[in-house]
Amino acid sequence: MKAAVSTSLTDMLASKMNRRTFGALALGAVAATLGGAENAEAKKKQDLPAIEFGDGVLTGDQEALLAGDKFTAKAFTIIQGDISLDIDGDGKPDRLFDLDNPKTGLTTYVVDGGQKGKAPFGASMNTYDGPISLEDATQAVDRQLEFGCGRDEGCGYVKFVVVDGDQARSTEIKKGEDIAEALQQLFGSTGKVAEDTSTSTPEPTEEAIGSEVVSKSNITIAQGTEMSVPAGFLCPGDSLADGVKYFDDNGATGLVLKTTDEVVLLNAFGPVTCIEDTQANMEMLKTQQETSGCGLPQGCDTVVFVAVPGGQQVTV
Repeated sequence: MKAAVSTSLTDMLASKMNRRTFGALALGAVAATLGGAENAEAKKKQDLPAIEFGDGVLTGDQEALLAGDKFTAKAFTIIQGDISLDIDGDGKPDRLFDLDNPKTGLTTYVVDGGQKGKAPFGASMNTYDGPISLEDATQAVDRQLEFGCGRDEGCGYVKFVVVDGDQARSTEIKKGEDIAEALQQLFGSTGKVAEDTSTSTPEPTEEAIGSEVVSKSNITIAQGTEMSVPAGFLCPGDSLADGVKYFDDNGATGLVLKTTDEVVLLNAFGPVTCIEDTQANMEMLKTQQETSGCGLPQGCDTVVFVAVPGGQQVTV
């Protein structure tokens, strides 16, 4: 491991992609085509029934898909990242992304679930307990526009695909456009974007405080997305913490960040799932990285645990 240094995501990606082919390919979170011309898709969309927005909340069922992972989509799930999905049930997943434009990200909302899929370069899945709200859909697109596509400036476009049974509809949203309006047109339904309450934090209930003591819910961070992670978590993968690079340029070295205070993480090469910081979990991650990590068949040669903020190495 090299000493921690500040770096730009662009420099970091350029260095890393020279040593990891799938990492370079993962930069291309790009536009989706649904097996037909865009004009035909637009006409088809006019005949589709409206899909109502709701007030579903995250269930805690969040999953980080690694490069090449296969999955079964769940109902009311937002998937961010390049995926293929068997929409018509013929056993052949349809590729929903295009490799020709690395400035375009892909967000897919699955209404009913059950479709088989594959994430060739990794993706994140967030499941809700009911139909998603317009606010949640808008925020998902906004995150990709600001932080996605493995680019400092985020994605230039986001392709939003809605899958409902064996039907799919999509729209492409450009940075600077009215996201909520574009999604309302796509869904064929209205919904209200909640007032910005990002500066206010609800008081935790006694039940929530009690459950926090017992177990912390996993935190899944989509590729290229910044997210605050509180103290007490273990986050495997090459990430920046508060803008500082803690991984080296050796593709056979695995990294796990151990949060000792709140930090803002930005993961570079795929989705990251942070789990509760326990000795058992540290040992489990070390074994996992040594056997199947680093995108190598034989796993990582070395696994390094680093406390953040600060950068002190931790012995497991």
